[in-house]
Amino acid sequence: MGNPAGARRDFEALERRRLEAARLLREGLGQSQVARAVGVHRQLVSRWARELSESGLRGLRKAGRTGRPAKFSPTQWSYPVSVDGVGLGK
Repeated sequence: MGNPAGARRDFEALERRRLEAARLLREGLGQSQVARAVGVHRQLVSRWARELSESGLRGLRKAGRTGRPAKFSPTQWSYPVSVDGVGLGK
């Protein structure tokens, strides 16, 4: 289950798939038809349909990233560091 080690999810593509499913549901297609059209299991479309009715499209938009916040800024990640841990750059 899940992604292979090192594989990253395309969160934008996942959101596009949910929004496409919402469009099809609003057009009147059944959950099974929507599931086949977007390539997911019917139970997942059922969950999306419930979220759509409770929260609208906002509920299907991608959520903010979870997990512990980064300790380093992107700029800090780019600094070279020597073996003893002392910065070589700026």
